Amino acid sequence: MHRYDALEGKGDERLLALTGDTLDSAPDPELQRIVVEVAERFGAPVALVSLVLKRTQFFRAHQGLPADLAVAQATDRDVSLCQFVVRDEAPLVVEDTSRHPALPSLLGEQYGIRSYLGSPLRIGGVVVGSLCTLDTKPRTFADADIAAIEQYAERASKRLTELAAGRRADAYGDALYPAFQEIRNLLTPIVLGLASAEVATAELGSVHRVASDILRREQADRQILKVLTHGDLMLEDLEGGVRDVGDAFARLRRVIEALEAAMLRGETTTSVDEILRTATTLAHHLTKLVGGVRLIASAPDASVTARRGPAAMFLSTVLTAAVRDVALGKAAQPQITPVEADNEVQFWITSDASSEETARALCEQLLAELPQIEGVTLRHIGPSLIVAMSAA
Repeated sequence: MHRYDALEGKGDERLLALTGDTLDSAPDPELQRIVVEVAERFGAPVALVSLVLKRTQFFRAHQGLPADLAVAQATDRDVSLCQFVVRDEAPLVVEDTSRHPALPSLLGEQYGIRSYLGSPLRIGGVVVGSLCTLDTKPRTFADADIAAIEQYAERASKRLTELAAGRRADAYGDALYPAFQEIRNLLTPIVLGLASAEVATAELGSVHRVASDILRREQADRQILKVLTHGDLMLEDLEGGVRDVGDAFARLRRVIEALEAAMLRGETTTSVDEILRTATTLAHHLTKLVGGVRLIASAPDASVTARRGPAAMFLSTVLTAAVRDVALGKAAQPQITPVEADNEVQFWITSDASSEETARALCEQLLAELPQIEGVTLRHIGPSLIVAMSAA
């Protein structure tokens, strides 16, 4: 049996996890280190980080591949062994492919593959592919070998999760209002379409690389080579367009998430990081005109007793007030420094354009306009505005 699609009829939900730079064809140093280590650990000629897509398996990192597969960075899904790891969400051990007639044999016949050991790769708990090692001779794998490949897969999964987070917003919280549920429903087809576009672009890139390599080696005539060059540019434009749409959509999701967070009033304890993320996102439309908010120090690993929604709205209002004269050219990039002091967390806000006089006037104005929020205070010291929240 040359081909067999073990995932036929199985949903493609895993494709939603393949965001960010997971499908980038450029080598990733960390993933490449892992496959090199795997090949050395098992004394095997080939090791792969394989992401199983709709029609192909995409080699995100590889060691020891034959030249044609290294160029393509992919094979058809229905000839792969990694698809079984995804289907079963468990390690796959094949000590001798000749004794497994139910497995697709095409790659074994073409490249002499006789043994395989693979472990699931996960992003957010979703199995998206396999970290595997392959050999051209039968192998016996002990329990220690299976444990080792699982540990390597955990490392690779962590790196893939980091790559996916490059252009992916955090997961939505539970909706308190039907409107936010409706917004998410409306965004779902966009998410699916974008995921499909990213996968299709990656697969098209693999096909284009194979065709280009063959035609250039065959010394095709000048007109064909010119078309190939145009194809390179068009593929680059397509990849850039999909990436830009993905970036814009990620920003949209963050804004919606921040708006939802600002309306959640039930929490009595909130992390400093959540307050900062929500407040700076809400203020971004104005602060981006002066370069965005500059975080001077990392957020303390602490929580405040103030409710997230009102506290984030309060901090966001102070941030936007610090740059609201931007139309008159009087504003500069606001800087925010979170610090822990005297049983509270203080957010120090200043800018190069601020002075003690302007800080005092702005503080008085904001205190007159903003509602009082339990656990949140506003004051100024020198040119800085200080939003203080009671530490949990």
